[in-house]
Amino acid sequence: MKVYFAPLESITVYTLRNCFEKHFRGADRYYIPFLSPMGEGRLINKCERDILPENNRLDKEIIPQIISNDVDSTLSLIKRLKDMGYKEVNLNFGCPSGTVTSKEKGSGILRNLERLDSYLDGVCKASPLPISVKTRIGWWEPSEFDAILGVFNKYPLKELIIHPRTAKEMYSGPLHLDVIDGLDKKTKIPVVINGEIKTKDDIEYLKNRFPFIEAVMIGRGFLECPDMLMDEIEDVRRQAIKDYVHELSETYILERGWKNGSFGVKEIWSYIHKRFEISEKDKKALFKEKNLDAFRLIEDKVLSLPLKEIKSTFR
Repeated sequence: MKVYFAPLESITVYTLRNCFEKHFRGADRYYIPFLSPMGEGRLINKCERDILPENNRLDKEIIPQIISNDVDSTLSLIKRLKDMGYKEVNLNFGCPSGTVTSKEKGSGILRNLERLDSYLDGVCKASPLPISVKTRIGWWEPSEFDAILGVFNKYPLKELIIHPRTAKEMYSGPLHLDVIDGLDKKTKIPVVINGEIKTKDDIEYLKNRFPFIEAVMIGRGFLECPDMLMDEIEDVRRQAIKDYVHELSETYILERGWKNGSFGVKEIWSYIHKRFEISEKDKKALFKEKNLDAFRLIEDKVLSLPLKEIKSTFR
């Protein structure tokens, strides 16, 4: 069973990917998040930095993810990515953010299957790289997925990464795992499951329930529990987390300065504080502190706390 590190917009940038791999080496593949092509293969500056080969020298597969509904600009970007040495691209039909879906991008395109079909047809016919997709199971209802799958089945997709919620459910509520049941009889596309995977037991549960899946994709689970796949004792795991957080924090501050870097640092803490037995007082101080030296003292205090057990989603 392979494990993929999911793309999360503005969070799983190359700085985090490189740091995570250095300290945990748990993922088999990393995804570059949310490349929105602007035509002629161009991207906004922060995305330009994220795809540079010198920022992506991991000894693992790195897959750029494109979020678009325009065939020409998508193909221009794919051709550029191929020239840079990338071997595959992923198309995002899963993002449920209103600013994205209002433009019929991300999961918004699932409301218009004719446009989804036309977009995939144009991209798959001319793409110089293999195409995989990441998708929700519908806009309103899980019952929409049969029709969506019918579109996907028309194309030679390398993988089908499924977050088994609808767009309207965002990231809350139970996963509709029944949609995955028997999927190997409905498609020949290799299936990957994404969503609420928080422990090794969750991975084992999905592997046993769906023996036909080849991989799982983990996003927030790795941000909250980066040591998820480690077997070492607690002291070793806590030291790995401490080294990871320290290096990531210092890198953000070095790159952006404390004023701007603090936003990235505290965004990481918004996830990883759940891994520690932290008091409400320390949690509040961690997120409110504006002085760098004072923040570092609070950070070190929290990183020395006992690890909190992460509960399995499926068991």
